[in-house]
Order: sequence, then C-alpha cells, then structure tokens
Amino acid sequence: MIVYMFDSSNLSKIAYENILKLITSGEIKLGSQVSQNALSRKLPMSRTPVREALFALESQGLLEKNGTKYYVSYISKQDVVKLYEVRKILEGGSAKACAMNLDDAGRKRLENIVKRLKTLSESDSATPDQITFENGNLHQTIAELSGNTYIYKYIMETLLKLRLVRMSLLISLERRVEEYRDHKQIVDHILNGDGEKARIAMEMHEDAVLEFAQKTVFKKFYVD
Repeated sequence: MIVYMFDSSNLSKIAYENILKLITSGEIKLGSQVSQNALSRKLPMSRTPVREALFALESQGLLEKNGTKYYVSYISKQDVVKLYEVRKILEGGSAKACAMNLDDAGRKRLENIVKRLKTLSESDSATPDQITFENGNLHQTIAELSGNTYIYKYIMETLLKLRLVRMSLLISLERRVEEYRDHKQIVDHILNGDGEKARIAMEMHEDAVLEFAQKTVFKKFYVD
C-alpha cells in the first residue's frame, strides 16, 4: 500500500487532513476540480503545503491530475456496488485460502494487525486515514497469505478504486467499532484454521460494508 511521507513541515500534514475532510464529507464533490489557490485561501496557508498535500492525495488515488489541474477521483454509485460484489467473492476466497495455508509467521502478522486495529478502534484521536490504511493492510495481508497471486492483485486493485468510499465510511465511530469486530471474527476463524467460517464471515463483512455505504456515503456523494 502507498504511504506518502511529507517532505516539509507539519503544515503539509495539516493541509492534507483538511483537504481530505472536505472530500470525504462530500463538501468537495466527486469529479470536481480542486483549486490550489482556493484551498490556500480557505485553510489558510501558503501554496507549498497545499501542493504537497494534493500530491499525497493523488498518490493515494483520491485525486487525479489532468495537465496542471487536480480533480477528485470519480466513481459511480453503480461501480461501487459492482466492485463490492467482486470484493465479496475475492475476499471470501482469500480468507478461506489464508486459513488453509497459514504458517507461524503469517499467524504473527495477523495477530499484530488485529492488535493495532483494536487500539485504533478505541482511540478518540485516530483518523479515517489511519484506520483505512490498517484495515487495508489486514485485507492485503490476508490476500498475500492466501498464496494466490491473482487474488492478491485483484484485491489490491479494488481496494485502491474504493479508497475514497472506504475512508468516508470510517468517519463514523459506529462503523469503526463494527469494522474491528468484523475483522477480529474473520481473523479468529483464520487462526483456528476454519476456512469455510472465515469465508462466510468475510462475505458477511463485505455485505455489511456495502449496505452501510448505501445508507450513508451515497447520500453525501450522489444526488438521485
């Protein structure tokens, strides 16, 4: 997964967090242009930290660049639904294969990720970006430990395409807690070597996430 390190001061991180909030809240709409000058005035701060923040958001797939202009990446409501349908199949198969192929090193990796997710789910200062990264890290690790390079490849592609939706979901404290509980249950089944239960738990998780997105995120991003 992409981790962008800021080169300059804390201002770049502050700019990043504020711009991210504007996007995930729906204040800056999907597909709309993001003006560096307008953001500098709104925040307010100089163009340099804003430019670095925009570059970071582009590297994470949340913004797209056309010439010198940035735009919020657009994904349709229909595509979100279709991608979650694909994720359900891929992630379920990944969890089952992971349970069947898990070794001691993989077991330790999963246990450590779950510990970090628990800490984030209980922290008042945890950001959507941090939780999204660690959740994605768990899904990535399960896919990697499945032993199937094609499953890994396609899961990573869907995670990137759905990043904005996933981050918006995790603004809700309710979903943060539910995400941890779902992931803990999935990992428990994997650690117990029960591939079928791991598959079912993962598929139920993906269904729950999509249902929650349709009730919350869709209302922010789309106009019926």
